[in-house]
Amino acid sequence: MILLGKVGIARTLLFKSKNLIIKYCFKLTKRNNTHEMEIKIMASAAVVNRNNEILILRRSVKEKFLAGYWTIVGGKYEDSDKSIEGAVFREVLEETGLDVNIIKPINVQEFTRDDKPGVRAVEITYLCSTDDDQVKLSPEEHDTFRWINNSQVAELDLITDLTKQKLTDIFKVIN
Repeated sequence: MILLGKVGIARTLLFKSKNLIIKYCFKLTKRNNTHEMEIKIMASAAVVNRNNEILILRRSVKEKFLAGYWTIVGGKYEDSDKSIEGAVFREVLEETGLDVNIIKPINVQEFTRDDKPGVRAVEITYLCSTDDDQVKLSPEEHDTFRWINNSQVAELDLITDLTKQKLTDIFKVIN
């Protein structure tokens, strides 16, 4: 079961041409809005270990946005990234020190952030695996981590509804 979000054209193109998805997300989002918006492409990773647990990170209390909240690995697609997959590898290494294998794209979401009016984000999430459980956090971004199973999602406090739903959907894919 492949779970994809609200980005209509991107759903089809995600599997046909991953590197072109950025161009189509830009066109789709600009076409749907009547005013000028900045578009941010985000790359995230649902990192799964040998026990089918997903890695979650708690954002540092020093962070301006969602300080102390749990999330999966991810961040902005940067101009230096050669592909969305390249952004996934970079973000995972920067935030956790882990090497991962990308299995497949599993989710596309389009959203806005309350702290950045006029900015729309299109986030592509990839299912990734790792044999390494030795996480080395980037302390300026995150202060702790957990490997969780499906039953632990409901127990998490300080998690957005969007992240909680994403975790629930990811567990449906891996279990």
